[in-house]
Amino acid sequence: MLKNILNVSGVQELSKNDQKEFMGGVPVLIPRSCDVVCRTAPRGTDCGPSHCPGVCDGHGGYYNI
Repeated sequence: MLKNILNVSGVQELSKNDQKEFMGGVPVLIPRSCDVVCRTAPRGTDCGPSHCPGVCDGHGGYYNI
C-alpha cells in the first residue's frame, strides 16, 4: 500500500525525524472535569470528556447526558 501511495504525484515519504517533529507539534487537549467546570459555569455549559459528557446545572453541580 505504501508503494501505491508514494506513486501519487507530489507525495513523499517522511523520515522518522520528520514524523516526530510533526506529531510533536500537535497539542493534546484534555477537557476539564465537570466538578471543576461547573463550580462557576452557568446552567447549560457543556463539561466532561466525550465518553462521559455532562451539562452544568447552574448551581455548582452537573448532570450527565
